[in-house]
Amino acid sequence: MMSWFDRAVFAALLTGAVVATAPTAEAGYTAVKSPARRGDASHEQILERVYGGDFVADPTGLSFSNASGVTVTRLEDGPAADDGWAGKSVSARAVAAFPGRRKTAGYFGTSSAAQSQRLFDASGRHFDVSGAAQGALPADGALVFGKGRGKAAKTFSSVAGSNRDGMDHLVAYEVKGAAGQPASLYLLCWEDKFGRKSDRDYNDLVVEVQAAEAAAKAPFSQPLLIPLPPPAWTGLGGLLALATASMFRGRPLGRGGPRA
Repeated sequence: MMSWFDRAVFAALLTGAVVATAPTAEAGYTAVKSPARRGDASHEQILERVYGGDFVADPTGLSFSNASGVTVTRLEDGPAADDGWAGKSVSARAVAAFPGRRKTAGYFGTSSAAQSQRLFDASGRHFDVSGAAQGALPADGALVFGKGRGKAAKTFSSVAGSNRDGMDHLVAYEVKGAAGQPASLYLLCWEDKFGRKSDRDYNDLVVEVQAAEAAAKAPFSQPLLIPLPPPAWTGLGGLLALATASMFRGRPLGRGGPRA
């Protein structure tokens, strides 16, 4: 039978273990691998080609900026982050595609419970790509990237659970400070292979999206994550341990009855 002291020590150790194993902010981001094929461009290289300048990654390796004041911030992956579009008027264009030896032949669009909408067809390879949807086009629901026809057709959704492999096929960034930027600007980087065949470099189709009504409501909603510094976690762990220990005061410790 554990004594009151033993229970208090156990509770403190358990609290410390929970704090020690708490996930970091990076846990909410899908990992992006460097391109394995020669001649393929990384996200950093794509940014430099599209927006100019020398982009440098921040300490997390998730976001980028250049000396001209353009900042490219990675959006968290998953629900209430980069997997849905909250009813906006948008315009979009293909800016890059590195799908391997074959040229890109697909489309970019949106999908909701009500309907699916193809915004534009994409074609080309590397930075010689075409495909755009100009004007204020309605977008609501998930984003989709499709390629191929007939039995070979594949559709990739921004919602991981809607993909047949359950994998995240979209990595998204918010762009600020670009020249002539009239609205919220986003860069969407797609992966076009399922499961084990995926090289996870997320550069098979890259789409730039402008969303209207930026001041009213951004198309992607992202929760605010403010991680506590290590000393704060330590103090919190101590308080939780004391609170847990106090719960055992005055409680029965087995058949011996209540504590005297």
